[in-house]
Amino acid sequence: MANDCNTISSAIVAEAVSGSHVMKIDGYSKTKALIKNEECLSSTPFSVAGYTWTIRYYPNGQSTECREYLSLYLFLDSFARDVKAIYSFKLLDKNGRPLLLNSIASPIRTFKLRGTGWGYPMFIKSKDLKASESLRDDSFSIRCDVTVMKPICSKETRPCPSHLWRSFLHFVYTDLLPDTSQDVVMAQQLLVAADRYNVERLKLVCEEKLSEHIDSNMEATNLALAEQHRCHQLKEACFKFLIDSPSNIESMVESDGYEHLKTSCPSVLNELAARLLPHEMKAAKQITMALSVPP
Repeated sequence: MANDCNTISSAIVAEAVSGSHVMKIDGYSKTKALIKNEECLSSTPFSVAGYTWTIRYYPNGQSTECREYLSLYLFLDSFARDVKAIYSFKLLDKNGRPLLLNSIASPIRTFKLRGTGWGYPMFIKSKDLKASESLRDDSFSIRCDVTVMKPICSKETRPCPSHLWRSFLHFVYTDLLPDTSQDVVMAQQLLVAADRYNVERLKLVCEEKLSEHIDSNMEATNLALAEQHRCHQLKEACFKFLIDSPSNIESMVESDGYEHLKTSCPSVLNELAARLLPHEMKAAKQITMALSVPP
């Protein structure tokens, strides 16, 4: 295995639960001539979600079967176990924009130990790279996007994590929610996942679904989600449901999620009480009394 820092230059673009790393190959023809089949060059280490990663670039293929291809792999370089992640490699044009060519996200992969690697042995044919918009002045850049999967389930609701991630990935690939996500609890957890990983389209879909399926038992939980994850539409739907009927407020106060709402988001209850005052003094007093705040 070869490691030539003079040939490979790297730059961290972002560092987060979802992060990216750009590896620039200066002197592509030189790497083709000097690096043998099954040998690679490694990027400088980079960090995503607290783990260290490296990219391995095989200019003449990772095995004899793919010697006509460029192979790319992502390796875990931290002492860790069972790190789950999605990754993708993208060729960049001269302006640093991803090309659609070979831009495919992986399934969820488990990096079991330090030194575990996953990737694409036949990422792109050498002749196709030469003809692409990425190769300029015998140089090209590759961006690796990594999303590390971390637990996102709350203590109140714990469906099988595999069900949650299956629904999450189904939406990422198809822009549609699977049938299993019709469950309100699953929609709540998908909303949390969407907000954490900045999948705004999924967040909006879950917010709409929850806004259309409001009931007294889930009202407190929905209000907490709306406040904590900045969901204006869901928050307004919850307020309308409560303002329309004082009995809905009584049911919410008696629900399992109310104590969590009261301790974690007291400001949203104060806002609700302020909105109730012009409509129903008794209901406003009930909210303020529950908060132990003078009306």
